[in-house]
Amino acid sequence: LSSHQCICPQLPLSSAKMAGRAVLLCLAAALLLIAGPSFVTPSRGSPRSADIARAANSETIVQGTGKKLPKYGVRDPLPKGMSIRTGLSDLLKPLNSEVGVTAKEDSVGTYTVLLLGIVLLFLFYTLLLLINNQSVLLPPEDEFDEYVANFLPYFFFGEK
Repeated sequence: LSSHQCICPQLPLSSAKMAGRAVLLCLAAALLLIAGPSFVTPSRGSPRSADIARAANSETIVQGTGKKLPKYGVRDPLPKGMSIRTGLSDLLKPLNSEVGVTAKEDSVGTYTVLLLGIVLLFLFYTLLLLINNQSVLLPPEDEFDEYVANFLPYFFFGEK
């Protein structure tokens, strides 16, 4: 190798220009982020501060529409045993009608249903794990409908 030859591959001139422009663009963006205007501009002795201080001392706040509202966080206490009624609370009320009620006796059927649900959930999660690890391979997408249609006959009766 002579002294003027370079070992590293050289980019064509257009690629070098594009790379230089990309670096300049990144530097300009970083400079704008550091020195540019912030999202929250500093206040310059805003006249609102007197209005805010006056509103904080009063019991009501007057909106721009002229409507008087109580100060935030101030309201009459709710009567004992009452709660705020909303549309969602009306929908959920029947679900809470038997609060505290449990099965009166522990029967064999209760435990059977419970164990069956746990086993089926375990098998489902195991299948998902096997598919994710590619231990169980699914057929290609274009053959999937045919595979599903022939699954039960093939499973019960074998190959034709």
